[in-house]
Amino acid sequence: MQLLGLKRVKEVYPVWFLISLVLAFPMLYFNFKIPSILFWLTIIFLAKDILLDYNLIKIKRPRVYWAEHAPLSLVIFIIGILGLLRIDFFVGYVSLITIFFAGINFLLDFYKDLTENSTVYLKS
Repeated sequence: MQLLGLKRVKEVYPVWFLISLVLAFPMLYFNFKIPSILFWLTIIFLAKDILLDYNLIKIKRPRVYWAEHAPLSLVIFIIGILGLLRIDFFVGYVSLITIFFAGINFLLDFYKDLTENSTVYLKS
């Protein structure tokens, strides 16, 4: 298996992981427990990955090089796992089903990004 997208993943994922942490920090700091929003956000991204990125629905659309949601799914997954481990600071933010879907979403998107040639971006 060739990892055609490895260079792009190494460039883009760390930036989006930090952005995702910055977005999640106020929720954690101010104790906003909104698991339903994280659930629906995860479902939307998972549906997008399965339907569009894996070509179950064929739609001509421009691919954007810089936008990436897999790191956000990873952050949601990590927060959920830490909550399952009963670390008080993380309990109640993410439901078990959201952890499951976020993990699947991360794996699907990460695999696609690793194996996809970055020349597909910015083409419609």
